[in-house]
Amino acid sequence: DEAGNMAFAELVYDVNDITPPTATLLTPPSSVSPVQAGDYINVTINAVDNFQIASVFLNYSDASGIRFNVPMKLWQGDALNGSWSMEIPTNNAGTVNYHIYVVDLAGLGVSLPAGAPTSEYSVTVIAADLSYIRIEYANGTEVKELALTCDDDGIMFYARGYDSLDNLIGDVPVSWGITSGIGLLSPAFGTFTEMELTTPGVGKALSLIHI
Repeated sequence: DEAGNMAFAELVYDVNDITPPTATLLTPPSSVSPVQAGDYINVTINAVDNFQIASVFLNYSDASGIRFNVPMKLWQGDALNGSWSMEIPTNNAGTVNYHIYVVDLAGLGVSLPAGAPTSEYSVTVIAADLSYIRIEYANGTEVKELALTCDDDGIMFYARGYDSLDNLIGDVPVSWGITSGIGLLSPAFGTFTEMELTTPGVGKALSLIHI
């Protein structure tokens, strides 16, 4: 005032972030599905926030149904506008389901897809290339050494192929045979055969070559 006295007033503003981040999936399942077992599923998103992205998490279940929650990595851009990525490993054939959570420093978040975790993205994992063939009964039990009599006819055997990770590919056509002349396998070629024992003796019940 005119006497030289001064007064100060301090105003405090509390600025709250009320705007959640936005996110877009850059690798939709249709662009990667199906994948072979042993390969990786790439998941990449773009996340934008008016202040700063605090965390991005990828939550997924593998083909065995085991659930994982892992942080995604910022590989391009920054915490205001950047791309985040992570790879999902695959070992078993089946279906991988996943969703993503994006949260900013104010604790506001967004999920992909909308409605997660009830809604999720899905990618089909198929068996890889044929690695080995196993002889099995119809129920999938492996055929091992057998002690049989000539009356033990009508036993069915199936040739089934697997990849290097032990994922079932399916029935595989092979040539069938019995050594030492102890019996017959019919048909002699195909994905399955029926055993007929005719002569007592010791032999290898199965002999096959993948065609």
